[in-house]
Amino acid sequence: MPDKTNEITGFARLLAPFGLTGIAVTADAPHTQREHIHFLTPDKQTHYLLVVKNNQPSLFTALCPLPWSRVAARHAPAAAGMAGVNCGSSRR
Repeated sequence: MPDKTNEITGFARLLAPFGLTGIAVTADAPHTQREHIHFLTPDKQTHYLLVVKNNQPSLFTALCPLPWSRVAARHAPAAAGMAGVNCGSSRR
């Protein structure tokens, strides 16, 4: 990354050279931003998995009613780094 920039501002520039159509992109919570989603969709038809923390309360709250009990990864062992979904916590 060039000086005076970071991975957030460089997201699109770093991924632009790659053909992302049909590819799954995963990214940490700082990349859960509208600009990054717009970069990945719809023209590129890229699949994405982004982390949502409760420092984005509207998005976090909107996701809580989804059927998380049917998501297989939710049941991964805690030792593997998967704590599951906790919609009751408001910790920031």
